[in-house]
Parts: sequence; C-alpha cells; structure tokens
Amino acid sequence: MHTLVLLAFLQSPLAAEPVRSGCSRDARQIATVGAGDRVEVVMAMAGEEETCYKITLVRPEGNATGYVLGDSLPAVAAFVHRREKISGESAAAGNARARISGAAAEVGKVAHFTTFW
Repeated sequence: MHTLVLLAFLQSPLAAEPVRSGCSRDARQIATVGAGDRVEVVMAMAGEEETCYKITLVRPEGNATGYVLGDSLPAVAAFVHRREKISGESAAAGNARARISGAAAEVGKVAHFTTFW
C-alpha cells in the first residue's frame, strides 16, 4: 500500500518548494527546490506545526544549504522512511537484548539456587 502511494506521489508533478534561511514560514527564501532537483537531507527538527528539514540543494552552479518545511519533497519522504525503518530495527534489537538479558537473569537464578543443594 505504501509503495503505491509513494509511486503515485513521485509521478505527480510537484510545485517548487521554497528553501528558507530558517525553520519558520517568515524566514527569508534563499532558493526553490523541485522534485527533480538533487537534495541531500541533513537532519530533521520537530516541534513546530510542520517538521523542518535542513537540506543541501546540489546544483551545478553551486550547493545551497537551507531549510524546508514539511515532507512533500521526495528526498525528504525517503529520509523519513529510512529513519522510520532504522528506528523500527533499533527497537526490535532493543527488545531482543531485553529478552536475552531477562533469560540470562533467570538462568542465573536457577544456577544460583541449584548451587545450594
């Protein structure tokens, strides 16, 4: 399902997004970026109405670093997807470590108990 939505999203033409000097709608616009531009997402900053993403816009005439609001750019959507995947994998690994630690503690209790017999 997510793949179909992403494919439909990637095929639809997107309007140019403003690249700002900061994370507010009032920040000065320093460039525009479209779906066809090469964008490297540096980081995300949550906390406002929309998540703010620090990006580097890579162009032949020179790179521009700035901020975009929301996740409408394909590079930002891919960044969010990767972070969610990594977060899910990290949580699963943490749960596995907790289970192993709990099992080891139980084995230790049994081993400790049996040494007194």
